[in-house]
Amino acid sequence: MPQYSSFPSFSSSFASPSSFSPVDRGRHHASVRVTNAEPDAVFAFICDVEHLPRWNDAIVSVLTDPGRLEAGDQWKVVMRDGAVTWISRSTLIDCDTGTRNLTYRSATDDLNPSYTEWRWSVTPDGTDSVVDVRWRLRPKTATYRLLLAPYRAHGLRREVPSSLAALERAFRAWRPEATLSNAVAAS
Repeated sequence: MPQYSSFPSFSSSFASPSSFSPVDRGRHHASVRVTNAEPDAVFAFICDVEHLPRWNDAIVSVLTDPGRLEAGDQWKVVMRDGAVTWISRSTLIDCDTGTRNLTYRSATDDLNPSYTEWRWSVTPDGTDSVVDVRWRLRPKTATYRLLLAPYRAHGLRREVPSSLAALERAFRAWRPEATLSNAVAAS
């Protein structure tokens, strides 16, 4: 079994932290339109921890999956950014199937108090579903504030749009019958 560090380590082959802009203290945002898709089915797909590696290239594997998500539940995944791997622990804050909102915190699994807040929502727009994700880095220690948060912010600017595009493709492969065009064609 591969060994993973519980704390991301960086070698001299990576760009220096000074080459990244300071961590934006504001919220970050990205979205994708899933055409002809039922919002409830898209939300269910996003909330299924088992599916994360199918559409998030940064996630190598799921180590623990709580199953049905309830406030306080945790899951662990192996993350990768280039040659760097680490274990990330996420803690669910809220999963509201009525409003299709998912909120959680993710952090390295080394008890460092730094974390990232994530909020996912799925809204209907005609026959489409719009997936919106917002995130905010919360560095709590000097190492995270000065080194790791700028590095991670830089990576997320690449990673999130790529993952959202992959989410749409993975959703269609997982549950093609949940697309509205297939439901209409079947009737």
